[in-house]
Amino acid sequence: MVADRAWREVGDSLQRITDRHSVRGSAHWTNEIKQADKRSRKEGATKRMDRLRGVLQRVDPVVANRAWREVGDTLQKITERYTR
Repeated sequence: MVADRAWREVGDSLQRITDRHSVRGSAHWTNEIKQADKRSRKEGATKRMDRLRGVLQRVDPVVANRAWREVGDTLQKITERYTR
């Protein structure tokens, strides 16, 4: 399924960006994301976005803006790849 692959790619990208800016993982978020992934890739990507939002609230605004720019660029590339 193309949509499933796209959501998997979005989720993986969000996870990489979160890992880069997070000091440590939370057991709560790990379980939430695993359960959401079992239900659907889209829901898993949404949970990863929630986690990233929480992580970026606690870092320097310059770093947070850079991370959000990276998220936007990555999502744009994925969108372009799957809309051709």
